[in-house]
Amino acid sequence: MPKDKKSGKKVVPPSRTTRKGAIYLGGVPRGFLEPEIRNFFKQLGKVTRVRVSRNKKTGHSKHYAFVEFADEEVAQRAAKSMNGYILYDRILKAKFIPHDAVPEGLFKNSHKKFNKINQRLRTDRQLTKDKTAEELAKKQKRQKKISAKRAKRAESAGFTVHIQEETKKEAKKAKKPHRSKADQPKTVT
Repeated sequence: MPKDKKSGKKVVPPSRTTRKGAIYLGGVPRGFLEPEIRNFFKQLGKVTRVRVSRNKKTGHSKHYAFVEFADEEVAQRAAKSMNGYILYDRILKAKFIPHDAVPEGLFKNSHKKFNKINQRLRTDRQLTKDKTAEELAKKQKRQKKISAKRAKRAESAGFTVHIQEETKKEAKKAKKPHRSKADQPKTVT
């Protein structure tokens, strides 16, 4: 087997076919993401693309991934050697995917770095977005229905309940956003 001139390591000669090969990895441990997978598998051969499947809402790993190698034979050897490999107390399942069976969009956006979704910001935007008049009316109707149910339950328990309707002035006050000290204009003296 020929050796690399710079590093002195054994180099796997390229096969006669230059088709790329891919493997499926199942049981991928938590925290073992794209950079770690790429570094781990580059010891077996040249890794061209890596894709970890993720949850769309949270961005967390679904514990399976796909790795594409520059050579199909290297991918076959990687799948054979890594199947049943124990990594961080998880048993890896590795299966070779023939070149013809690889779906077209499997490695879509695999070249992009994954940006973690900030759930708090996402929720804040949802809660603070402006609602249409139709949405507000629907919300008020739902709240009236809920308060009527609660009042009925309280009256059946022996309590007297007075439901107060909101006036237009109170509704206007409620719609005005509350300004925090950071949002208020600064005065210079």
